[in-house]
Amino acid sequence: WTHYSKCFPGKKNGNHKQPNAACAKKFLDLEIELSLPEYIVLVGANSVKFVMKTNLLDAIHNNENNYKNNKPVICLTHPSCANNGHKKDSRYRYEETVERIRELIENIGNRNIDE
Repeated sequence: WTHYSKCFPGKKNGNHKQPNAACAKKFLDLEIELSLPEYIVLVGANSVKFVMKTNLLDAIHNNENNYKNNKPVICLTHPSCANNGHKKDSRYRYEETVERIRELIENIGNRNIDE
């Protein structure tokens, strides 16, 4: 588990600023490479754009064929209150994507320890 935002972006008018890519460029690709993940789950438009170099909706529609460092990547809208509309919009395949993540987790948990 990691985050796109690697540095606190600061505040403006009392609210947090949107994270920028500067710290992600410095740390995130290396972190993914060194952690040797079996799967990558990207949550939110910023992380999808950074890792997959495409927009969120296109990445979600290509979930069966998304790869980074030869590892399967699943893209998902951020489940925050701000994105509740995405959960209900069938184009974002929210429930389908959550179910795919559950299946992957179950497959990992069902493997022999020697695998």
